Amino acid sequence: MGKPQQLQHPQQAPELLGGPWSVAVRFVDRGVLRADAAGAIARLMPEDALRIITHPAGDELFRVVVRRAVAAAADVAAGAAAEADGGDAERVEVENRAPVRVLAYKFWAVSRVLFTVRLSKPLPATATCGKRGAPAGRAGSSVAFTLLSSNMLKELSGGWRLEPLLAPGCGAAAVAGTRLHYMHDVRPKGLPPGVQYVPGMSGAVRASVAKEVQQMVDKVTYVADKVCRGLPVVVALEQTVEELRAAGGSFKKLRKRQQQLQGQSGVGPQMHPLLKSVPLVLDFDALDGAA
Repeated sequence: MGKPQQLQHPQQAPELLGGPWSVAVRFVDRGVLRADAAGAIARLMPEDALRIITHPAGDELFRVVVRRAVAAAADVAAGAAAEADGGDAERVEVENRAPVRVLAYKFWAVSRVLFTVRLSKPLPATATCGKRGAPAGRAGSSVAFTLLSSNMLKELSGGWRLEPLLAPGCGAAAVAGTRLHYMHDVRPKGLPPGVQYVPGMSGAVRASVAKEVQQMVDKVTYVADKVCRGLPVVVALEQTVEELRAAGGSFKKLRKRQQQLQGQSGVGPQMHPLLKSVPLVLDFDALDGAA
C-alpha cells in the first residue's frame, strides 16, 4: 500500500489554516489550570506531526533530559484500549528540566512524566484523485501524559490529538494536512488558596502558563516548516536543535533571529545541498555582523 496522497508544495512554509494557534488558559478548580491550544497545518502529514512531538531527536528542543521505554505489559488497560482502537500504543517515561521564573527568581522545574503514544489504525483504502487503493491516513493519533513526580507541580495530565485534514474534492484519501489539539490540566505547588479569585494574581498565573504553551506550539510549527519544505522529520529536528544551540539555548532568540533573516534584504538562509529551498542552519555570527 502506498502512502496517503499528499499535496506537494516543497518550497512553501506550512500554512496555519484559519490563522495562528488559538491558546486559552483558565482555572477549572482550586489551583488547577486548564490550557487548550488548537491549530491546523497544511501539508504536514499526521504521522509527521506525531514524530515531531515524540521523536528522541527533539528531546533537547522540548527540554527532555532522560527518556526510558516502559513495557506495554505494565499497563493492561492501555493495551486493551489500543487493541480496541486497532492502533499501536507505546509508553515512555521522560524527565523534563525547564527554568521557571517567579518575579526576580529563577527555579528549575524537574518533572517525571509518563507518555502513552497511540498511532491509530489506518482508514480504509479508496479510489480517488486518479490513484486507486491509496490509504486515507489515520483516524486520529494521540499522545497522553500523566505526572509521576515533580518538584514544582502537584498534578499534571493531558495530551495531544492529531487528526488528518482532508483535501476537498479529492475524496477521503487526499490528506491535505493535520489538525492539532493540545490540552493539559496542571496544579502548581505553592499557589495561594483562592488565587483564581484575585484578578491581578489570577491573570499573571494564567499568562505564565499560556506563554509556555504558546512557545511549545511555536516549536512544533518551527519544525513543521522544515518538514513541509522537504526535510525528513529527524533531520528537521536535528537542524532545529543545532540552531537552538547556536542561539544559546533560547528559542525566543532563535525565533527573533529567524525573523531578522527573513527581513534582511540580500541575506538568505544556508541551503541544503540536495533540497535547494530548505534552510539548513541559521548563521548567528553572520547575522550579528549584518545587524
